[in-house]
Amino acid sequence: MTADNVIGIDIGYAQTKVAYKNKIVKFPTAISFANEIGLTYGEDNVYDFEGDKYYVGSEAVNGESFATTNFKFLLKYAPLIIYHILRKFDEFKVQKPIEVRTGLALGDWDKKEEFIERIKKITINGETIEINPVLIPQGAGVFFDYINTKRGGNPEGEIHVIDIGGNTINSLHFSNGKPVRQKSRPYPGHGVISILRPFTNALEKKYMHSFSEQEAQKYLVRGKMIWEGQEDKEFTEYIKSIKIQFVKKLFNSILEKDKKILGTSDIVIIGGGGTYFVKDAIDEIKKAGKFLNFDVVEEPYEFSNVRGWCYNWNFKMYNLR
Repeated sequence: MTADNVIGIDIGYAQTKVAYKNKIVKFPTAISFANEIGLTYGEDNVYDFEGDKYYVGSEAVNGESFATTNFKFLLKYAPLIIYHILRKFDEFKVQKPIEVRTGLALGDWDKKEEFIERIKKITINGETIEINPVLIPQGAGVFFDYINTKRGGNPEGEIHVIDIGGNTINSLHFSNGKPVRQKSRPYPGHGVISILRPFTNALEKKYMHSFSEQEAQKYLVRGKMIWEGQEDKEFTEYIKSIKIQFVKKLFNSILEKDKKILGTSDIVIIGGGGTYFVKDAIDEIKKAGKFLNFDVVEEPYEFSNVRGWCYNWNFKMYNLR
């Protein structure tokens, strides 16, 4: 797909996805302070960054992990997350200069230059690394991924993308492979987190324990709750109902607002981690003879952006500025 020095990193508000050549991995987008106990065990997994010590990813998933739902968090901690990834990928000998292809939601795209400046030079644990950041809008990766995997590289036609992420849904339009800014827009707050927060509250109320949003998402994606060794069928039914609410919200708000664009598009591509929550509903609607131009990216859905970013495209035209 790409050269040996290119790595794709999609820092989502729930999970971070990574693509390098034919390898894909993900981990929770979670940051927490490293406490004193942590510093006496597993020292190698602690990062000294801008005057504090942190855990990243799975080790940070607990009740003390920081909220990850806004650009301020991303700007502050993206260098730490990128460093964590590059350190883990040392064994693959990523060639230098390292080109990190990453993205921002459409709603944050006006902060592109600030974000690039923040991540191009990173100092952690006394080590400084310089990277070449290539920034691409979230949702554009879904387009590249679908075109390469399902259309043999042919971008012709009117193609619309609905990228369902953790915090934001990105709605992008492409005409013969070129982005159309006037038909593209963000829907902040409409992503998976819109059901994740009430679901987390329900978990805590039912089981009388604290759950981080990262923990709650695992149960939501799995679609059932195992407690004390057996399935809690009542709560499993609740999970199904909250997913249905998410689909209704999607179809009654976003799809209604963009109804003309979606109806006149040759293909409407659904991608991103939220695809797991809507695919079954879309299949049922298509059986009823509606939205026949809708299709989804290949699984695993949450990697659609980062996979797409790692194809060889001329990304300059996709700045949407």
